[in-house]
Amino acid sequence: MKRPVRAAPMANRRGAAYHDRTLIGTKTLIVNLALTDVLLLAALVLGAALFWRAQRIRETALRVTRRHCEREEVLLLDQTVGLRRLRLRRDQGGRLRLWRLYEFEFTVTGGERYKGETEVLGERVQRVVLPPHRFTREPDQLH
Repeated sequence: MKRPVRAAPMANRRGAAYHDRTLIGTKTLIVNLALTDVLLLAALVLGAALFWRAQRIRETALRVTRRHCEREEVLLLDQTVGLRRLRLRRDQGGRLRLWRLYEFEFTVTGGERYKGETEVLGERVQRVVLPPHRFTREPDQLH
């Protein structure tokens, strides 16, 4: 009489090798990411970092533009600057940097709008340009 052949015991779903080492009450989080998921996550993080840096540079340009307008006794309209151009240029050390040209509007009398420009190379404001405009006060007279 033949003995029935018994199948080998099947491993539990967690694996036979870990069966004896399982701690009661612990939870294991297994993260299974594909390479495309990792690359997508890295691209999102990089995009957020670049956006944050661009916002910081724009705020710096706005702050310098406000100060310049106050010194020149003109009124910055809309309290904002807008990006007009973006290019690669070399700084004084020969390194490639992003060159940004921001545009803003200002007024002297309240009736006319003039367009000014703020140039930024890297993270440093290079210059603020105000085109010729009217003056509201008379120049001081010499005595």
